[in-house]
Amino acid sequence: MNAMSTLQSPKQATLQALEKLDDDTTYADIMYEIYVLEKIERGFKDAEEGRVFSHKEAGTKLSKWLR
Repeated sequence: MNAMSTLQSPKQATLQALEKLDDDTTYADIMYEIYVLEKIERGFKDAEEGRVFSHKEAGTKLSKWLR
């Protein structure tokens, strides 16, 4: 189980994030916050399941794309 789901459910994480937003926040801002929470959750899951690259491997892959 990852750090985020160990501590909070997606609903609780979303409610906590929403509480920090200003009252005049747009729907687009709210959707972005939820999107970021989901991406963080996915990253934790990928790391747990070994779907990660070392810093060196990432640098090699990026250098190919940035040519």
